[in-house]
Amino acid sequence: LVRNLSTVGLRGTIMRMQFGGHDVAPEAPVTDNVVPAEAPNPPVSVHWSAQPKVTVIIPAFNQWSYTAACLRSISEARCNQRLEVIVVDDQSSDETGDEAEKIVGLKYLRNEENLGFIRSCNRGLEEAQGEYIVLLNNDTRVTDGWLDKLMDTFTRYPDTGLAGSRLVYPDGTLQECGGMIFEDGSGWN
Repeated sequence: LVRNLSTVGLRGTIMRMQFGGHDVAPEAPVTDNVVPAEAPNPPVSVHWSAQPKVTVIIPAFNQWSYTAACLRSISEARCNQRLEVIVVDDQSSDETGDEAEKIVGLKYLRNEENLGFIRSCNRGLEEAQGEYIVLLNNDTRVTDGWLDKLMDTFTRYPDTGLAGSRLVYPDGTLQECGGMIFEDGSGWN
């Protein structure tokens, strides 16, 4: 209780006691479909909708093997959301551009100059058509139901403005699970 008070304050503690804190922990994801970055076989196509509910933006700078494995995991993971996937290439000098342009359904943007991570994300946002935005690092591998679980947060908690995914290492151990933003703007994972 003391730790909870110090991290989320009195109001947050009361809210947790009334409405939360009793949820059953989700099952650990199956990591059988995690592909090593050394295997850069990109998918032929990615999920795509003319009217996406969710836009997934993946900034990339070189490291095509990571981006290819990330896109393959998105294309293979079961997902019930209408989505579009945008890769923003931040002036890669490897095969990223040539290979990404071959993927059916992928929106590929190449920056005219190296903009860095944040401005590349913003460039993707300018082109996004989804109601919800997911920013995804190119070294991420998603698993079945990943986006459905994330979107369920907004259904269960309608006042949610921002949600983060649970991050799990390839061996199944937890890397990070959620975060909090405090009134002073500081955050904690």
